[in-house]
Amino acid sequence: MPILRPAASLTLLALIASFAAPSVHAQVLPLTVPKGLLRLDFSGRFDNYDQRILAGTRENAAADFNRAPFDGTAMPTLAEIEARLKRIMNVTNVSLSLGSSTSSELVNIGTAGIGGAYGLTKFLTIWGNVPIVRIRVQPRFLVDTTGATATRNSGVSGQVVSQAAAALIALQNRFDTGGFDNDPALKARAQTMLVRLTDLLALFNRVTTPFLPRGGTVVGSAFLGALQEIQTELQALLGGASGFTSLPTLPNGVFSSDSIVAFIRDPTGPIAGAGL
Repeated sequence: MPILRPAASLTLLALIASFAAPSVHAQVLPLTVPKGLLRLDFSGRFDNYDQRILAGTRENAAADFNRAPFDGTAMPTLAEIEARLKRIMNVTNVSLSLGSSTSSELVNIGTAGIGGAYGLTKFLTIWGNVPIVRIRVQPRFLVDTTGATATRNSGVSGQVVSQAAAALIALQNRFDTGGFDNDPALKARAQTMLVRLTDLLALFNRVTTPFLPRGGTVVGSAFLGALQEIQTELQALLGGASGFTSLPTLPNGVFSSDSIVAFIRDPTGPIAGAGL
């Protein structure tokens, strides 16, 4: 039987140890390698999770996306429209929702390591390791539109838009020419109305405002009531008929869950399948 020389024996033992040793998390590898020898290191682990612990409570990993209602706290676009509605309706709180959302996710993390160490001298070893990490997230997100108070802005009639725009121009002209300078209280009311009309025209623009209050809901009825109050106030500010007399017909359809998910992924894309 041939006898291996010491250098060859050490090389063989290092290779056998590298391949045969089980992978142990946070295992400390030998710090040095005998001079002239090369050690190859291979490691790997696989982890997955679908839950998390927050403040001592175990919950779904995607719990942040479980919202009831799914309103402006979950979608910035809705929050912007809610802020605009507050100014239009002259109220401190408006909540638009697309229903309620449920979400879950499964995260897989695979980590592999390829490395090596080479003994330059008896006491000096150079080494390195290249980690390879693969993460896969499998999300699930659904929206139940039952109870939704917002829906797609499918467009407001041209008559309503033109009347509101004409009222804004008339009020702005009177304001700029000093028509309210002799009455500070009336001037303050006119300033507020200018803001409300500007927000209203922005709300009617379906390009910049994809959602409107849904017809037949409490929010929708309150919105139409606020428009009637605006029309009455305009008559007082303009000294007679303002020309803004029409009211929009609010859509009352609801979105599909897929449409909402598509909008979240691409807010600039079209909103399809809204059931309108």
